[in-house]
Amino acid sequence: MIQNQKEFEDFIRDKGCRLTGERLKLIDGIRRMQGHFNVDLLLSFLKKKGRKVSRDMVYRNLPILLEAG
Repeated sequence: MIQNQKEFEDFIRDKGCRLTGERLKLIDGIRRMQGHFNVDLLLSFLKKKGRKVSRDMVYRNLPILLEAG
């Protein structure tokens, strides 16, 4: 399981994926969430924090996020 932002960034790069601004916002939002959540709660949380992340982008990144733990 990945423990911090740097480890996750390295994991993303090792997978051959780009570390875009939108992906960084997503990672930050996930790290700040408390307990279990779903995509709708995550998007709502990010919106309240002023972070614009698309629903499609979240779903496209779910396999990578799950693999990262």
